[in-house]
Amino acid sequence: MELVAQLDALGLKVNRVDEYSDTIAENIVISTSPAAGQNAAKGSSVTVTVSKGKKPVTIPASIVGKTIADASAQLTALGLTVSGVTGNPTKNVTGTTPGVGTQVKAGSAVALVTSP
Repeated sequence: MELVAQLDALGLKVNRVDEYSDTIAENIVISTSPAAGQNAAKGSSVTVTVSKGKKPVTIPASIVGKTIADASAQLTALGLTVSGVTGNPTKNVTGTTPGVGTQVKAGSAVALVTSP
């Protein structure tokens, strides 16, 4: 990371902290402490907080047994999209692809699976 190299060249110790952010893209600096523009003594520590992007979403087991409409609404409320249905769309959900319990990035597509 370029900022870490710059701070290191100035003789500052860098303490990197990673955290999730719904608004700041992955690997972008969220903040520094002391803040940008403030003075820091040579040899002192600077904390750089870097975005890990959006927090992963776990595909919930609670959608199994629901109608396609109800399962779709639940996934949409979690920030996921439904990419389609494998099986009979008039039957209730029996699983997903990727599978129930899997962690995926917010905005990921999930296919609903029903029995034939």
